[in-house]
Amino acid sequence: MSNHLRNIRAIFETAKTHKVSRKVDSYEYEEVEKLILTDNIPYHEVLQLFTDKIYRNWFYDRNFIK
Repeated sequence: MSNHLRNIRAIFETAKTHKVSRKVDSYEYEEVEKLILTDNIPYHEVLQLFTDKIYRNWFYDRNFIK
């Protein structure tokens, strides 16, 4: 796992303890995923995105379960 993915994983875990601050629409999931994986979104925004439990679980299933 790359350093960037380890950082994303840490943010993912931290977001579980925060209130929802930003919802991701389902039609945006793949585009937002691409931006996160290519490091085109600042980490503080990634944290906000991961407060959306549905998106967080969708992202986790696609990127961390192997």
